[in-house]
Amino acid sequence: MSKAPSGPLLTLRSLLQGEQQSGDTGLDSRALTAFVFSLLGLDRLALVREPDLRLSEQQARILRDALEALKMGRSPARILGRREFWSLEFELSEATLEPRPETELLVELALEELQALDAPLIADLGTGSGCILLSILSERTDASGWGLDLSAEALVTAEANAERLGLARRARFVQSNWFSALATGQRFDLLVSNPPYISRSVVDGLPAIVRDQDPRLALEGGEDGLEAYRILAREAAAYLRPGGAIILEIGYDQQDSVGALFEAEGWRDGRCYRDLAGQPRSWLWRAGGV
Repeated sequence: MSKAPSGPLLTLRSLLQGEQQSGDTGLDSRALTAFVFSLLGLDRLALVREPDLRLSEQQARILRDALEALKMGRSPARILGRREFWSLEFELSEATLEPRPETELLVELALEELQALDAPLIADLGTGSGCILLSILSERTDASGWGLDLSAEALVTAEANAERLGLARRARFVQSNWFSALATGQRFDLLVSNPPYISRSVVDGLPAIVRDQDPRLALEGGEDGLEAYRILAREAAAYLRPGGAIILEIGYDQQDSVGALFEAEGWRDGRCYRDLAGQPRSWLWRAGGV
């Protein structure tokens, strides 16, 4: 009696159809297919070229483990270890936030603010994966920047992203508690930051996909969520060149409170911008108004 083959076990199409019908992954059909293709390193035309594409035992095991993780509430990006932001792919680690689409507003505002400047110098405060700074540098090939973060592990991830994107020559990453590692007199044309802004009492009530997967250091902004903004409002002007600006992400309900903090420190030239969902999302303040 011949031995049964130990090769391919099932077709990719049948597995996808089964998972889409069950709905247990929390992803719609298109998102699930994109996730599976990314996980297995397949392009979008794989099933067109080979409708009965079969999975090897190793591929099937990897895919089943990933699908089980999805069903347990793990985010697709955390399973893949990477996330797209500004049409670029960024590696993630346990020390970095998973970039969200609304944060791309910071990049848009930064690029607009830098239009009239040649070879601008940028600092990204709380850089995490480096996605904000590196996205700006990818668009402005004459710009350079610093990524500052308290987490040494996050900086390793940011440096790896800079290398992979070919931007390491123009990006410097430094461990710093906000401005603590910067020399007196160091000044930038633009400061950007997506700081921790969720109040301590709210963090534990966040959806598990955020609370249990994003680092608490990057989420919790103190008792009222405003701790980082107090530091930034008080100290940022000393690190900006004349006419320079700071652009900050904020929580949907923090427009007035963050605005009041900056005004109390003497900032006058500021504007709050809304995201695509119509929520207040970013404050921009110019140093000339301090």
